[in-house]
Amino acid sequence: MLAHEMEWDVDGEREDSEPLLTRLQHSERTLLQLSEALGEGEPVAMVSALRREADCLQGLRSQLESLLGSWALVAELSHRLLNLPLEEMEPGLRATLAVLGEWFGSQRAYVFLLSEDRRRLSEVYEWCAEGVAPHDVDCARSVPVEAMSWSLRQMLAGRTVLVKDTVLLPPEAMAERQLCEMLGTRSYVHMPLFLGGRLLGWLGCDAVGRPGAWPEESLRLLAVSGGVLVNALQRQRVAASNVRLSESMEQLQEAQSQLLFADRLATIGQLAAGVVHEINNPLSFLLNNLALVKRGMGQSRPPEVTQALADANEGAERVRHIVQDLKLLSSPDEMERGPVEVGKVVRSAVKLAAHEVRGRAHVVESLDEVPRVRGNEARLCQVFLNLLLNAAHAISPGQPEHNRIQVSAREVKGERVLIEVSDTGCGIPPELLERVFDPFFTTKPVGVGSGLGLSVCRRIIGAHGGELTVESEPGRGTTFQVFLPVHTGDH
Repeated sequence: MLAHEMEWDVDGEREDSEPLLTRLQHSERTLLQLSEALGEGEPVAMVSALRREADCLQGLRSQLESLLGSWALVAELSHRLLNLPLEEMEPGLRATLAVLGEWFGSQRAYVFLLSEDRRRLSEVYEWCAEGVAPHDVDCARSVPVEAMSWSLRQMLAGRTVLVKDTVLLPPEAMAERQLCEMLGTRSYVHMPLFLGGRLLGWLGCDAVGRPGAWPEESLRLLAVSGGVLVNALQRQRVAASNVRLSESMEQLQEAQSQLLFADRLATIGQLAAGVVHEINNPLSFLLNNLALVKRGMGQSRPPEVTQALADANEGAERVRHIVQDLKLLSSPDEMERGPVEVGKVVRSAVKLAAHEVRGRAHVVESLDEVPRVRGNEARLCQVFLNLLLNAAHAISPGQPEHNRIQVSAREVKGERVLIEVSDTGCGIPPELLERVFDPFFTTKPVGVGSGLGLSVCRRIIGAHGGELTVESEPGRGTTFQVFLPVHTGDH
């Protein structure tokens, strides 16, 4: 808004000044005509005075036109920079330098920004006229700024460095002389850019091939232009800092949520470990007593008793398998890693998810004999359980015979194992697919799920040196792919 207002003010000044310029030009012409019309009998002093006044009016008109042109330049620079989005700032700065370079009749215009410690250049923006060589940016960044100590001392003192002819550079400016010879620069001006009393860098203009003209009014205008550039650069830095701060806040929130989620998992794990311990002892008694009864009764037991004992034994074995799976999921040592049998972990996750899958779909397992992967069984079980639960929730309950959740594993190029969890559910729209791994993002109804599951899963797989990806088509289903490195035995 400020840039537009500034542009409007300058245009208004120009419009208000047009009648004055016309009047000055008319008065100048009138005085000249009057001096020419006077005869020889008129005093010479009067004729000379008229011509001096005409020359004075001409000078005033030229100064006013120059001043209006300067205002227009500053307005154009402000208009170009003050309303630019952050992502367009760099091309906007280069376009601004092109305007400055052409205005001052230079062949090269640039902004060099110093690093925080002011030892090297951190950023370079440059415009060059056609056929003029630019600075070697990589070389400029690698050379310590102190190599240009002659120029730097003057700019740190707040002075403009004006070199009207590079052949006149003093002996202590050897680095500047060599650079000018390499680039063909014959004269240049460096305007220091300060913010809050700190030297940010400098705005420079070069005349290439021949010395340039640097009148005092041009230097003043260059200083004003430098101020506009400083404001734009500061705006860019503040915007970049805000972006970094926002990203840091998001990462902090995510880390906090991960900690809460991990704490909840740890609590559940402790509870599960306690339940496992409490169930294991009576379960062992139950299984041993069932075996004792079967041996004691021998073959003389009635068929219905034999069936009842078989059913009781099968139920107890199922409880034992569930306890083993809970023990796997509640393993407290997250850092312990070793060779992991993928098939075993996936089957445990399938059993743990059975209560959610039942009534929605039937599970098809296609677990080839694959190499063991290096990882943590409990954390991988958590990942596969989460993927299975997501697959189940993507399918409406009621027709399990028509819906399928398929879990497969195969070796990929001898280096990785690919585990896929596919469903025939509703699928994910393309516009949401890229966000499924974002923390707090969920497509489930309010109150169902925290949106942290897939984010946690991707972090776990990434910590294992693997990769978690997703493919989906609305109305046809979703496939999550887990790539894990093969255990090599070197660790």
